[in-house]
Amino acid sequence: MNIDAIIENAQLKGRIIALDAQVETLTAEVRCLEAVIRSHERVDCLLVKSLKEQLLEVDAKVERLTKAGGDLVTWVLIMRHNNPNDIEDIRLVILNWNAAKEGKRS
Repeated sequence: MNIDAIIENAQLKGRIIALDAQVETLTAEVRCLEAVIRSHERVDCLLVKSLKEQLLEVDAKVERLTKAGGDLVTWVLIMRHNNPNDIEDIRLVILNWNAAKEGKRS
């Protein structure tokens, strides 16, 4: 084996060692990124669970407020029957309630 072949062989071995080190570094980075992804997935699941719980609470509040509003309109209608002179105020209450049920501002 001549000297040129020995030098080339040594250079190739050096490149292989350097490439192996790069592979190890990249493998470690991939494992780190996989861990980060898994942690984000857990956080996302917890966030979704929390948002679902909040949505259930909001739905329950909306249901209670809708019932209370309906009861209020019933009360207003009874008051209207008992005191027809206040018809304009009563009409406004009913109009505002109907607008609120549709998501409109009064």
